[in-house]
Amino acid sequence: MTADHLVSIVVPVYRVEAFLHRCLESLLTQTHRNLEIILVDDGSPDRSGEICDDYAASDSRVSVIHQRNAGPSAARNAGLDRVSGEYVVFVDPDDWIHEDLVEHLLSLAIESHADLAICGFLRTVDSTVPDHIDLNSVTTLETDEALRRYAGPTTGQMTAPWAKLYATHLFAGIRYPEGRNDEDVFTTYKLVAAANRVALSERALYYYFVRPDSTTQVEQRVDQLLGRVMALREQAAFFEARGLSEVSGNCLKRSFLILRQLRPRVAASGDRLLLRDIKRDTKAVAQAIRRSPESQQIKAFAVAYSFWPQPIDATIWIYQRLSGRHQPSARRLQPTVGAPQVSPAFDETLAPGLEVMVVAYGSPDLLRAALEPLGDLPVTVVDNSSLPEIADLCAGLGCIYVDPGRNGGFGSGVNVGLAHRQVPGSDVLLLNPDAVIGLQDIRALQAGLRSHSDVASVGPLQVDESGNPVRVTWPFPSPGGTWLEALGLHRVRPTEGYVSGAILLLRSEALDQLGGFDEQYFLYAEEADWEYRAARAGWRHLVIDTVTAMHVGGGTSSDETRRMTHFHASHERFLRKHYGTLGWQAARFGQLLGDGARSVIRTGPVRDRLRARARLYLGGPMNRERQMMAKRAEQ
Repeated sequence: MTADHLVSIVVPVYRVEAFLHRCLESLLTQTHRNLEIILVDDGSPDRSGEICDDYAASDSRVSVIHQRNAGPSAARNAGLDRVSGEYVVFVDPDDWIHEDLVEHLLSLAIESHADLAICGFLRTVDSTVPDHIDLNSVTTLETDEALRRYAGPTTGQMTAPWAKLYATHLFAGIRYPEGRNDEDVFTTYKLVAAANRVALSERALYYYFVRPDSTTQVEQRVDQLLGRVMALREQAAFFEARGLSEVSGNCLKRSFLILRQLRPRVAASGDRLLLRDIKRDTKAVAQAIRRSPESQQIKAFAVAYSFWPQPIDATIWIYQRLSGRHQPSARRLQPTVGAPQVSPAFDETLAPGLEVMVVAYGSPDLLRAALEPLGDLPVTVVDNSSLPEIADLCAGLGCIYVDPGRNGGFGSGVNVGLAHRQVPGSDVLLLNPDAVIGLQDIRALQAGLRSHSDVASVGPLQVDESGNPVRVTWPFPSPGGTWLEALGLHRVRPTEGYVSGAILLLRSEALDQLGGFDEQYFLYAEEADWEYRAARAGWRHLVIDTVTAMHVGGGTSSDETRRMTHFHASHERFLRKHYGTLGWQAARFGQLLGDGARSVIRTGPVRDRLRARARLYLGGPMNRERQMMAKRAEQ
């Protein structure tokens, strides 16, 4: 029986008094009661240590270690030294867990005879659990297959220390490196390798709280990135020794990419000693790539760049301009939402980096059309469909491929991509897999974004495949706006609104302040929510009408009923979140009134659509969406 097994939970605690109660309450209410909860107060300057002591005094399962501040690695190691359970779980103090997490993972480990059990997680920007459908799919992996996933498509889920239940014996001789950032990158792969097998569950039972001021959300320093390069090189050597050459090659390519992006940043700082170290490391990584089974093209580029980085960068720069793939230095910009027209002097050499994130779901041909015009921009594809064809496509085009292991929707996919940012501190272009925009126009978007210090996001004009204009701006949803639409007074609605997320460039500073997307929206309204939060924080959003891109509109779902159900369910979530239950009910009644009245006087397909929407709102879009997704999960 699982109740006979003692499970130790280790929580490293530092300056989290605002969130600690939520975390600890979720531990104490676990359905598996046989727990040992070890709280390690890592020299917190706030009341976190006192809160830990209060919980220890009220529940005999809780014990506290107080130590001088030494970082999360030292705190986890101190907890490991105290562990007496047969299994161990790590929980970060600003996160919380579902009441079934320990029982579910423990049952999974026992039934699968696995030393390591892993569940899914949800990112959230507040204290609410994003609305989602849990899938009961379980996969058991032998060690080498788990390592392939670790360094391949599901690296984010596999690397984090949390959302896992470890057999305690895995930590024999393994500890987290103290004094380093990204301690999990140095450690978790060793634990996966030590496990006899790994069990993966798609149930999302860990709730990861995204704080803009946390160490994973702010721009990373050069020394942090160099630490990650060191960890990736260690991984590459480890995997090569196990005969996993393709996995080793993935680690080497990631480390080479980081070093290539760091070189101009360090060169601009004037730190000659650090630049020398980067040149040395780049040559070492390039030689390792030369010995790997990568393509001859990748090997040749890596080796050549390690010896002549500046000439190669200059050649690429000249080629882009001669081929018309790079934005000229002067271009007139006309924002159509927000501020009046400006003609900025944009110096792109002073701009932050720029990278592209694509959340894909099927349709490899559409995705290829979206990726091919992006030139040498860093591109990350988050594949919610987990298709091998998309993984192969990304490998062929040189994109980073990430498989989150579940279809959590667009917002979740964006957050997964943000967790795998290739250029920390960069502006981020969100690109739908059914949208096409060229490199020159992307640079123009960044010029427009950087021409206004208070602009959080910009998007282009859009056309469909036939060249017909596509709407790109909408007013923010509101109960009052719904009533104005119902009464036929839509022309007097406030013009302040949001820009389509199909092609949307996000400012790095706004991302740092606001964090990622709210994952409770499965599809639609994610960008509206983010842009609304930005607007309330004083930011604006613009459309650059000198830039036009194509949006086919076929990359989400061909099922109109399913698509509209998701759309209106997200609309309901937005209104409930920002206007409360009363605000939603007021908007719902206005929608029913307007659709009912118009369906009386309209005929044909229009009347059918109005009546279908009225039925949807009568039953509640979110309720209908839950029923629809539950039915799909059973199939």
